[in-house]
Amino acid sequence: MRRIFTLTLLCFTSLMYAQNPTNQNGDIENPSNGILDLNPQSSLLTDLDAYPAGDEIEGDYITDMAFTPDGSEVWVVNRTTNNITVFDQETREITQNIIVSSSPVALEFTDQYAVVACLGSDSIHVISLDDYSVVASFLGDTQPAKVRTSRDGSLAVVACDINDVAIVINLNNLTIERTIQNFTLYLSKFSFITSNPRSSFYWSGFEITPDNQYIVNAAAEDGLEFFEIATGNVVATIPEAGDAGMMAMSGDGNYVVTVQTGSNAKISRVDLATQTMTSQVDMGNNSVYSAYSRPGINMDGSKVYIPVQDGNTALVNLGDQTVKTIATGNTPDWVGQSYDYQYAIAGDYYSAVVDFETGNIVSSTSGISIQNGAVSPAGNHIVASDPLRDEVVLFYEFENPSRLNFVERRPTGSDLEADATYSVKFTPDGEKVLAINSISGTVSILNATTFELEKLIDLNTSEIYHTDITPDSKYALIAKRNTNTVAVIDLESQTVVAEVSSGGVKPDQVYITPDGQHALAINAGSADACGVINLTGFPSLQKQFAISNTGISWTNYGIRSSVIFDPQGEYAYLAAPFDEEVQVIDLQTLSPYYKIPIGGFPLQMDISNETEFGVFTAVIQKNDNTLGIIGGTGNNVSLIGSYPCGSNPTRVAYNPAKEQFGVTCSGEKTLEIFDINSLAFLSPISFGNDLTPIAVHYSQSGNEYVLLRSDDTDRTPHQLVINGTAYNIPALPIHHFDVSGDGTKVAIALPATDQVVLFVNGPSGWQEVLVNLDQQLFDVFPNPAGDYFAVKPNENHTTQHKNYSIALIDAAGKMSFSGNITEANIQQFDLPSALQNGNYFYKISNPEGKQVASGQLAIQR
Repeated sequence: MRRIFTLTLLCFTSLMYAQNPTNQNGDIENPSNGILDLNPQSSLLTDLDAYPAGDEIEGDYITDMAFTPDGSEVWVVNRTTNNITVFDQETREITQNIIVSSSPVALEFTDQYAVVACLGSDSIHVISLDDYSVVASFLGDTQPAKVRTSRDGSLAVVACDINDVAIVINLNNLTIERTIQNFTLYLSKFSFITSNPRSSFYWSGFEITPDNQYIVNAAAEDGLEFFEIATGNVVATIPEAGDAGMMAMSGDGNYVVTVQTGSNAKISRVDLATQTMTSQVDMGNNSVYSAYSRPGINMDGSKVYIPVQDGNTALVNLGDQTVKTIATGNTPDWVGQSYDYQYAIAGDYYSAVVDFETGNIVSSTSGISIQNGAVSPAGNHIVASDPLRDEVVLFYEFENPSRLNFVERRPTGSDLEADATYSVKFTPDGEKVLAINSISGTVSILNATTFELEKLIDLNTSEIYHTDITPDSKYALIAKRNTNTVAVIDLESQTVVAEVSSGGVKPDQVYITPDGQHALAINAGSADACGVINLTGFPSLQKQFAISNTGISWTNYGIRSSVIFDPQGEYAYLAAPFDEEVQVIDLQTLSPYYKIPIGGFPLQMDISNETEFGVFTAVIQKNDNTLGIIGGTGNNVSLIGSYPCGSNPTRVAYNPAKEQFGVTCSGEKTLEIFDINSLAFLSPISFGNDLTPIAVHYSQSGNEYVLLRSDDTDRTPHQLVINGTAYNIPALPIHHFDVSGDGTKVAIALPATDQVVLFVNGPSGWQEVLVNLDQQLFDVFPNPAGDYFAVKPNENHTTQHKNYSIALIDAAGKMSFSGNITEANIQQFDLPSALQNGNYFYKISNPEGKQVASGQLAIQR
């Protein structure tokens, strides 16, 4: 369980590594507070019922994927939905959904079985490839995390992290043959994205020798170790080849190659027959990076393909002791080799096929980020994913190695989901809540009175984060970062009615002016620009202009440069942290007007009403741990002073009833109150050692709403504190929460569980409601079914469902029933009397044969 790993942090751009916590291009830092929870949903409390969104099978937190040995299927492991999605390689349709126990993280195949390690339940499952049934389950040691199977299919070895134990399973008789102690396994690579709680893991590797006599493990600091399977003893150690989290066996099975990472890394080739090192290459200052895979290796193990520094890869020739650096465009997160061991594969935003013989790139493609993947053992096919940004499987082919082609992307669940809810916003009339789902690129419209999901709108892109709504509650605008556009949604018809240029590159926020006539789209790409969208007629881009350099801090999944408006609606204020200023924009001329110098990385702001002493703007100076106070409006403004507050200040909000600003400070875990009249902070407010305030809101009447994130949910749940009274929150919240205009409703996004929790103040006090954010295209009911079942199209999606079809698939993968959907409303299907009781997988396809819905249906008579 050595806690040595590479920590990769991903942002919403394609850049992977970063130096600073607040980088203007969206790059990020290596945090000092340790790693994240292996399962962000594990903090879900049980005092609230969380109902699934229909019976749709989802696949969240993709952790592993692999082709079956014949290449006909792709199995995808989903860590938090505890299932395996099975795709047909040829049709790329989902054919099966296999439920396993908690937190599956790894699988390997034999010709007969799949062996799956489930980290959360300490269990190991053996699944038949013939009928997808679980034929055996074993209780492993703590946190089984890595699986290897022997080449003849008779053995599986599952390594467990916490106690460094390997479990040897005899697949001929499905029994545990041996438990081996002191078998080093550690987390070698760990990534999380800064805009949501998704995370990825990869553990150090090992191999089973082809004669089934030894397990070869290079993870130990003492060296590469040969564990004799018959006894569990270490019978040989090669000190020079150890301390390596990456290793692979040659195609011919005669050698293993071990790969150390970092500077001065060594690449070693070991003869399995003699248990000796035959060659070693010192990489010197060419730093080696870890990957979510074995290294790429050729047939005889004389060459290995690895990710290295400066956006490159390296082909290491262990025969002639040479290294060829190959400029692939970026340092890939995933590498591999073709089924015939002739070509190496690099997978990332820039992907490439490299000839092992010449070291030349023979084909490449770019434009889609990749974190992990798999190559078919039966042909030149690749599947890949970038699960922190988009929960889909990417299909590629290189039947002609000189042409690497992207084929298709397929979601691991429905085409229409609500993944990684990032922010929520009430309409000004308080009747609806809009939830922005960043990974799935969808908008969930909730009724704030009935608490029902009214519509799920697909914007056909990922990386959407915020919305703003016109004062009349009729339109919502959402910046689409990947398409450089702004979508306009009619909230009455609940449809996208326009898509307008953002006036720049990489828009991630849009703000509607107080009069509702214009919107300011903030483009964070280089160079920063503001696009002015005219809303008085059909939405259109009116103008664009350069703005000061905006920024982002990755605290609490992203705190962006804020824009606020003065009380009279005459000016907008933009925080520009990298230029250390606040830029004033004249809303009459819609152009930059004035700049207010203010240091310390100004990021979040709020503005007061007109007080006895004028208008005051509070600016968080994040890097200085101070609150800057600006007096006046327009060009009649000045920085009054900067006032020390707690460390790592994050959000600020104005309390109009008390003429005070509330500031949340993560360092001291306090809410600090700044009084305008005395120009001083009052005594800080603490909520306990486990609770960190991450955001605060105030109503016009002075009600205070403080959102608290728990650092230890085993002791203390996440909470919302309303006027001093705490209410539990069922899962991890994000700081982008909202309060209705009258202060009677609060909406909080739960990005780990894809839900929104609503608090409503009624006659009996504050009530809590948990709302799911996605729904089926069809309702299939009753479930369980008896002699019949019915299908009802969901009117919130479409009413044109004629000529669709439905099929029931049994556990063996055979179609047991099919029918045509010919009715626009409810249609009943009578089930054959010969159909046996049990669980069936249903799929609904459109007239073109594309699967549009799926799920499980139980039959009980």
